[in-house]
Amino acid sequence: MVKEPQDVKTQSGWDGAKGKSRNDLLNQLQKHIPSSLMIPDQRLESILTQFTNFQKLKCLYHDSNEHISLYRDHLCDRWVVFITNFPTVTRKVLVEHTDEVWIVAFSNKGEYLASAGKDNKTIVWNAENWSPLHILKGHEIAPNFVAWSPDDKHILTASSDKTIKLWNISTGECEKIFTNSTSENSSVTWHPNSLQFVSGGTEKQMVMWHVSGTQEYTWSHRGQDMCITQDGKLLIAVASMKISVYSLESKSQTPEFVVKEVSEITSVNVSRDGKVLVRLTNQELHLWDLKERRITKKYIAGKKNEAKFVVRSCFGGCEESFVVSGSEESKVWVWNRENEIELDELSGHTKCVSSVSWNSQKGLIASGSDDNTIRIWGPNMNFTDQTLN
Repeated sequence: MVKEPQDVKTQSGWDGAKGKSRNDLLNQLQKHIPSSLMIPDQRLESILTQFTNFQKLKCLYHDSNEHISLYRDHLCDRWVVFITNFPTVTRKVLVEHTDEVWIVAFSNKGEYLASAGKDNKTIVWNAENWSPLHILKGHEIAPNFVAWSPDDKHILTASSDKTIKLWNISTGECEKIFTNSTSENSSVTWHPNSLQFVSGGTEKQMVMWHVSGTQEYTWSHRGQDMCITQDGKLLIAVASMKISVYSLESKSQTPEFVVKEVSEITSVNVSRDGKVLVRLTNQELHLWDLKERRITKKYIAGKKNEAKFVVRSCFGGCEESFVVSGSEESKVWVWNRENEIELDELSGHTKCVSSVSWNSQKGLIASGSDDNTIRIWGPNMNFTDQTLN
């Protein structure tokens, strides 16, 4: 019980006629009143946002963060897109490697490209003039994986010689060597803080490292390829036909859950919205919603025969609206992520395309092949190939 009007105001949190308490009360009441009687707050804005997103999803070639007008239905013209900002033709051929190129990866800001292969060279390319910025050497066995730190200041190279090297991009110097005596490394993935990463390989051991050189945690499980979600909470590791999801908060040895695929998995990627893309040896790519633990999309890369080599895929576009993959058929395949529709087959390589990477800042795709070359694909502004010697 209260005796004075002011006591009522104080206990109810009323801050005056011009305050926020009335809106707060309405928001609380709205939770208990049907929407047919009381329109939810900001409902019009929500409807317009949904409609805009629906327009983007319907457009097969949309790859822009620009505002979409609501005065007319949105649809990107295929040929205009191909000419202006969609990678469809070879803009450069990089020939610095003298043997198979196993992995290519653009830096997060799109300023550099890293590549590594059988010739035991890791090359960091300037993505403006395509000249080598650094040629990194030092592994006893050729590195089979490279990974950019989220801040683009460092790059990791992983090798079957059981070492991982941390390189400074400004100087090209190796700052640290991480040695794992039990496993041949096949993959590394950075934590979003740029201070930690996880390595995995052929043996049943995954290791979380600090860039200072210390081992912070180990899991007794295989991780042939892996990735960490953007919020840094989950580690997704693949081995054989299994996708295992681990909590980086609890660091439990036991996975949160495991889902099984229909064929061997060769690569895994996670999108900014938490969807997981895996490439299989049966030439299929599957998009998983791990919250629902089900496959939501499928993409077919050429003939459905069992692959012999590791082939990697990735998301592409400003809003990750596309899926891109290499193939043993010497082609690069591009699909619309939402509609599962094949948009293009990029031809030019003469052997297996092992790895692809999309530069959303510049609208480019890089592809590395067993034909010893890297092709840079860009918009069809002219039709001349240029080779860098």
